[in-house]
Amino acid sequence: MRLSLVMAGILLLGMFNAVPAQAADSAVITVNIPDYRVTTEGGTDYVDLPGGEALLDEEGRPLVPYFIHTIDYPEGQRVQEVVLKERSGLKTATGLKLPVVVHRPDPEVPVAMKPGWYPAEIFQWRVWDNPDGGTALVIAIYPFCYNADTTEVEFYQKYLFEVKSVTTTVKISNIVTDKEIYALHDRITIELFVNNSSPPRDVVISLTIMNSETAEVIDGLPLGLMKDLGGEASYNAVWDSGNAAAGDYLLEATLSDTSGTVLDSRRMGIIIRDTQDIPPASGQSQKHAGGIPIIYLGGGAGIIIVAITLVVIRQRKMNKRRAAGQHLEV
Repeated sequence: MRLSLVMAGILLLGMFNAVPAQAADSAVITVNIPDYRVTTEGGTDYVDLPGGEALLDEEGRPLVPYFIHTIDYPEGQRVQEVVLKERSGLKTATGLKLPVVVHRPDPEVPVAMKPGWYPAEIFQWRVWDNPDGGTALVIAIYPFCYNADTTEVEFYQKYLFEVKSVTTTVKISNIVTDKEIYALHDRITIELFVNNSSPPRDVVISLTIMNSETAEVIDGLPLGLMKDLGGEASYNAVWDSGNAAAGDYLLEATLSDTSGTVLDSRRMGIIIRDTQDIPPASGQSQKHAGGIPIIYLGGGAGIIIVAITLVVIRQRKMNKRRAAGQHLEV
C-alpha cells in the first residue's frame, strides 16, 4: 500500500542521513474548565459549558459538551507535542437523560444511543496557521464523560499540559495546482514553494491526501528529500487521483528534518468532479493557489487527530446543536 511505502521511506531517510533531533522547548500550561450547566426540556437534559462547544462528531452518541483552549505562537515556533501531565477536580453525578446525536433525522428509524462511556478521548490537539504568519495551538478537551448504560457522569475541571515546541526557519511559502477543478482520474500536478532563511539543511517533504468530509487519509505520495535546502526552492509532485470519487479533498504538505521534527505544514483544497459538472473555464490548465487554512495535525494520548477547518466546524456545530438532539428515554 502506498501509505506503507511512505512510512518505510521515513525510516530509510532516517537511517541514511540520521541527525540528532532538534532540541525542543517545553512549557507547562494550566486550563481550568468552567462548571457545566443543565437545561431540561421535555424530560431531556441538555448539558453545556460556558464558552464550550457541542460534540456532534458521531451519530448515536450522547450530546455532550467539550472545551477548546487556544494558544498563539509567533512565526518560526512550531508545536511538536502536547502531553497531559495531570487532570483533577473530579465531580460526579447520575440520572441525567441526554439526547442522542442524529445526523440525518428519520422519524421512522430512530437512532438508539450507543452503550458505554463517551467520549473515550481525554483531549486532542492541532495547530493551524494565523494570518500574521504565526500559528495557534488548539487543544480540544473533553471534561464531561457520560455512561449511556448507567447515566453516570464524570467531570474534570483542571488540566495540566506540557507543550513542546521548536524554533524553525524552514517554511512553506505557497502551494499551487495546475487546475481549479479536476475531472475523475485526472493527474494532479502540485508545486510546493519553500524557504529556509538559515544555513542549508536536509528537508523531508511528505504529501498526503484526505477526504475533506470524513477526514480519512486516502493516499500518500512518495516522500521527497531536499538536500542542503537554503533560501528559496520549489518542489513538484503529481498525484494520480486514480479511483478517487468525485468530491472535495485536502492536500497536506509537511516539511520535517531527517529526525522527524516537523518544521512546517500547510493544507490546500482539491476539487474532483464528474466531467459534466465542470464549468469549461475551470477545466483549463492554470496555476491555482489553495485557499483552505493551513493546519498541522497532532494527537494527544497517542491518537492522531484529523480535522477540517475548526472555525467552520464550530459554527456548524452551534447551529445544529438543537436540531441534532433526539429525545431518548433511558
